[in-house]
Amino acid sequence: IYVNVLFVFIFSLIGAAIWGYFDRSKREYNKLYYWVRVFARYRVAYGVIAWGYKKIFIMQMPFPNVGLLHTPFIDFFAKRLYWEQLGIAPHYEVFLGFAEFLPGILMLFRRTTTLGAALALAVVGNVALANHAYDIGEQVPAFCLALLSLFILWYDLRRIIELLVLKRDTAVVRFYPSFSKKWERYGRIGIKWAGNFVFVILFGISEIYGFTHNDFYKLPRTSGLTGSKGYYQVTEFRLNNKALPYNPEDSIRWQDATFEDWSSLSFKV
Repeated sequence: IYVNVLFVFIFSLIGAAIWGYFDRSKREYNKLYYWVRVFARYRVAYGVIAWGYKKIFIMQMPFPNVGLLHTPFIDFFAKRLYWEQLGIAPHYEVFLGFAEFLPGILMLFRRTTTLGAALALAVVGNVALANHAYDIGEQVPAFCLALLSLFILWYDLRRIIELLVLKRDTAVVRFYPSFSKKWERYGRIGIKWAGNFVFVILFGISEIYGFTHNDFYKLPRTSGLTGSKGYYQVTEFRLNNKALPYNPEDSIRWQDATFEDWSSLSFKV
């Protein structure tokens, strides 16, 4: 599943070798390095903010419905079992949402980028491990976000180690391209806040709308039978008006049935 990551890595090495050969006279790429980090941090920031919103408003892993609550553990896929464990504890899910949302907000600003990258690496790296353990299917996006977080953190990693591990004095080094022209300054600010408006504010409003309209389960919200929500043991089952006696190996006769608030029915055979 990581074959695309491997291909990107190989093509990057080839591209770097070709670029280095034809641009041998260049001694530094400070400006290019700066813009690559900018694109990387905004990609990570908007990604973890979106994931954070989904958990803060309990949209990603909603509280288990009646059918799921009456499903034996052995019948769950590992992914579903993990989701229901988190869905059954909504306060913890909200905490995880803020754990993803906060690093994203920190990475939107220069002064807090390093702290945000460190937190994002810890949080999203844990998400990637959980996805592997439970075969959830989002391990590659989570791994890529963690890798980008490490790339952003790498710029200050040596100085962080010198200060916190080796107990040495160190200096903060920053490179910012000069925006001498007015259109460059206003253009940078305009692009930055346009992106923040779309991916932070508008997306947040859409999540609030989904939360307030109870769009948790991504299912049609057509009302079901009034007063029927619940779990039922099937004591009598008829097919073409012929009663079928209980048989645990019967693939036709229902053993139990569950009704939800909406027009959904699940049953066990």
